Amino acid sequence: MILSEIIASFVDHRQAIGMRFRTEARTLKSFCRYVGDRPLPEVTADRVLAFLAGRGPVTRFWERKHSALAGFYRFAMARGHTNIWPLPRTVSLSGNLCVRHI
Repeated sequence: MILSEIIASFVDHRQAIGMRFRTEARTLKSFCRYVGDRPLPEVTADRVLAFLAGRGPVTRFWERKHSALAGFYRFAMARGHTNIWPLPRTVSLSGNLCVRHI
């Protein structure tokens, strides 16, 4: 199966169990556009990391993208679509996001 089909199946599954899952669905569709609609095992860790990195410092949005992709990859692995985990194992924000003004 190609990436867009697996994403659609994942989104349908999440919404069927009662989740709204709109923001995560948009994130996953954006991921599909970024890496290209190809078979899931062809998506490399470098492309996944580049998608996560975006353009700028690591923010909370990076964590949201990581969370959406982690759920997606768990779903895909459980159904035998891939056996590769291209995401970083740990999520760490570099530095403090709050700028102290006192």
